[in-house]
Amino acid sequence: SALGSPVRSIVSIKGKITKVSPATTKTVNEQNVPFQELTLKDKTGKATVAIWEDMVNTFTSGQFVKLSKCRVRLFNEEKKFSTTTASVIRFFPLMLI
Repeated sequence: SALGSPVRSIVSIKGKITKVSPATTKTVNEQNVPFQELTLKDKTGKATVAIWEDMVNTFTSGQFVKLSKCRVRLFNEEKKFSTTTASVIRFFPLMLI
């Protein structure tokens, strides 16, 4: 349901991580910043989350997570989520999601 939120709104999403992209860097304000994408899936579908800086390389496929304070963004005309400096991560055992 968070994908229905307006672009730039702040949302929380949760699900099982089904894919973790290789870590890379992106240039932001003339600095190379660590970057990675996660695919989260729940019973309603799947969504892509861009994670940055300290969060890179902290996730593995199969983990259940809730990411709070993510921003809805458009990437190549597709709505995706992006973590912010205020984002909060909670890991859950399988039975809680």
